[in-house]
Amino acid sequence: LGVNLGKLGFLAEVSTDEIQQCIDDIIQGNYKIEERMVLEAKCLSDNSLFYALNEIVIDKGALPRVIELETSVNGDYMVTYSADGIILNTPTGSTAYSLASGGPIVSPQCNVITINPIAPHTLSARPVIVPDTSQIKVTVNADGKDAHITADGQLEKFFTTPAEFIIRMADYTIKLVKRKKRTYFDLLRTKLQWGRDIRMSRNPELDK
Repeated sequence: LGVNLGKLGFLAEVSTDEIQQCIDDIIQGNYKIEERMVLEAKCLSDNSLFYALNEIVIDKGALPRVIELETSVNGDYMVTYSADGIILNTPTGSTAYSLASGGPIVSPQCNVITINPIAPHTLSARPVIVPDTSQIKVTVNADGKDAHITADGQLEKFFTTPAEFIIRMADYTIKLVKRKKRTYFDLLRTKLQWGRDIRMSRNPELDK
């Protein structure tokens, strides 16, 4: 159960002034448990592992130019992105970094992984959604320079290119306590102002 202590807190849907009411709801059984997918990324050069509830990001780090990211799914070549990086996110992570990079909002009930390039140097590159059973391989080439991987913006590591990563669904899930009376779409509207008509919030003084 997440409690919002001041920031956006998309997963922390309970505010501090709602804590007591939420506890009462839980005692009375007015809650539900949602299981959320976790991603696992493995670096093939040293077998290091990274786990993320939201997203795995492989990017250029401090390099002042794009990197090449050869991407395949289940052994089938998909595309080579010339980009600042790539985001591989769960449905939970679709409202985080991926959304800011032009990715779709994905309901947490969908069993999928989103592959989303960061600032690709082409007009035709778009996010791709694949089944959560997919094994995604990303080969990174930056002419021998260091690139960068992060998991949920927390755990990070620099690595020398070329480097290969395997990203797949982890063998475990995260269980979240959710309030029955609040839906996913309620959160989109209240937290992200999703669907809001900006014309309804214009300042009349500006029209004078």
